Amino acid sequence: MIRLAGVLMLLLSSRAASAGDGIPSTTVQADSPQALQARLVWLAQERLQPAGLLLDGSRARLSLSERLPADIDLFEVRTAWPDGVRIPPLPLTFMIRADSATKHPAAWIRATLATPVQQQVLVTGRSLPKGSSVGCADLVLEYRDLRDVPAGSLSVPCELAPDEVALRYMGKQDVVRAQDVGAAPAVAAGMPVAVTTLAGGISVTATGVALTDAMVGDRIEVRLTGPTRTRHVRVTGVGTAELEGFE
Repeated sequence: MIRLAGVLMLLLSSRAASAGDGIPSTTVQADSPQALQARLVWLAQERLQPAGLLLDGSRARLSLSERLPADIDLFEVRTAWPDGVRIPPLPLTFMIRADSATKHPAAWIRATLATPVQQQVLVTGRSLPKGSSVGCADLVLEYRDLRDVPAGSLSVPCELAPDEVALRYMGKQDVVRAQDVGAAPAVAAGMPVAVTTLAGGISVTATGVALTDAMVGDRIEVRLTGPTRTRHVRVTGVGTAELEGFE
């Protein structure tokens, strides 16, 4: 998807920036703003590829805080986002200046690169009802616009455990979040729960309906009948719970 436009000399060197600052910089040669734009797209793609990001360079737009020196075609370039940031803020920003080898006044210019960015994500290959088993074979990789990718999307590559289930209904091609899959709950919302309590030294069990999903040890509400009322219980096992504060 990346289309390099304009006259461009490829990467000449990658080195540490001026003494003591330790910020990595790259020297590029470009004889026009269009060539510089293409080079910045290339550099950004190289930096962001490990995070599963893809830039559409054919739709990129470059803006500069000031005009480039007319007689300079050798530039020092730094990304303006910190090292270690997987997904930088958009639009992408760089700091550029005439390379020291040009003996030109080295004033930094801010370059802003607006370009569509897509992220590689795991999506469902079929509809997955809540409670159904989910494995990596049920998921496929797709690129989605970064703005449409929900927070907490499942990490790539897929590393699901064998016994994980869908914790909500997911339609085909839904982006899967980490919170959408996991171990099956001991109690599922809307399902019957055997609720036990002690009354006068006698164990009494009644059937209620769970109002939320829960794991063993969780405290939830269940709806009991005869008469209908809601009670707080502690989940003790699969489909079982213990009444708290019996009245």
